[in-house]
Amino acid sequence: MSRRAGKPARISANRYFYVMGEGWYVLTREGESGPYPEKDKAEEFVNIVLTGSQSINFDTIPASQ
Repeated sequence: MSRRAGKPARISANRYFYVMGEGWYVLTREGESGPYPEKDKAEEFVNIVLTGSQSINFDTIPASQ
């Protein structure tokens, strides 16, 4: 994912939402991701996506099943 040249990544509070009984979800340009058991895991996922990590290991960011 490309970032705006010379500008910091935008992180919106509206990016995260909680579904009772399921967990936290994240909205990204690519779509919805989740559920995550805790909001900090959803935030960790967004940070990985925004930094453009080439090798995202989803096992390190467990989503609820």
